[in-house]
Amino acid sequence: MFRASRKAGNITRETILSCRPSGCLRDLTPENIAALYLDGTRRIGCADVSCPACAGAGRAHLEDLCEGFDALLAARGLPGLEFVGLDPAALGAWRRRRREAPADMGRRRLFVPPEDTPTALRRLQAKGAQRPGVPFAHVPVIDAERCSGCSACVRVCPEGVISLADSLEGGGAAYRVRPTRCCGCALCVDVCPESALRLDRFAPAPVDLQLAHSICPSCGADKLDPVAKATDGVGPCRVCRAVRSRPPVLVMR
Repeated sequence: MFRASRKAGNITRETILSCRPSGCLRDLTPENIAALYLDGTRRIGCADVSCPACAGAGRAHLEDLCEGFDALLAARGLPGLEFVGLDPAALGAWRRRRREAPADMGRRRLFVPPEDTPTALRRLQAKGAQRPGVPFAHVPVIDAERCSGCSACVRVCPEGVISLADSLEGGGAAYRVRPTRCCGCALCVDVCPESALRLDRFAPAPVDLQLAHSICPSCGADKLDPVAKATDGVGPCRVCRAVRSRPPVLVMR
């Protein structure tokens, strides 16, 4: 993947991206776009090239990324990000401008150190994060109908995005999602035994999932259930459900 830029003062007015054997546009993430934006990019152009890895799907992926990222910026009152598709004629004109003004235009591989890309996205998302309805790049969403209250997602999240907090509605507990720091690793999705989690992109933060304490009728253990499920009746805890679902073991003597 290659990046070509044209600067005007401290602002990189245009950044041209295209697929190359060393990397495909499909590999770009919101973190990469955030790093380009903080570097000054306000307009991203996509050069159509023949890419055997994506067969042209990289351009659509980049366009979707830019559209979602532009909505993220607009909700925070920040200057927008424009996506422009470049046909061969437009790309040729851009290259001619590059030859005419070599001091203002450069070409290099698109590489942002992994430790810096999440930081760039967090810095942008932290602005106006408390405004209702503002979108975030990665948003874990818990399905209350499927959730068993095991808190595996809380324990596995490396950034502490999902937490078990006191309910804001008075008493009890709740799962709280704060997507500002979410890196999109999807570990919470992978570890959930009930498939109750999904990872949305460029969506607002979900409301807290209210939890209620109850007692397992089988083993007597204290457990948490989403309020929506707890009102339907108290069922066994996840350990007892797992034991019951196992096939019987025959012991030969």
